[in-house]
Amino acid sequence: MSKRYAILTQTRQAEAFRVGLGLTLLDDTVEVFVLGVDLMQDNNTQEQVAQLREMDIPLHLVPCDDPQTAQSLLLFDRVIPFL
Repeated sequence: MSKRYAILTQTRQAEAFRVGLGLTLLDDTVEVFVLGVDLMQDNNTQEQVAQLREMDIPLHLVPCDDPQTAQSLLLFDRVIPFL
């Protein structure tokens, strides 16, 4: 049975994106949440973002104090922080 994973990140974005991509190999559902910051513009992060989009993995840019995001995290089986 597949699991639903939420990946949370702020400063360790490229690492979080790589983990999210890796979890798709197990046929699990993954969504990535970037909390309170913009996407980093370094090459490594941008390559990972391109791969996320290619794999149709949802990427959410949300404020840190968004109650709707906090509520939606309850729907996931696992929440993995990369803060």
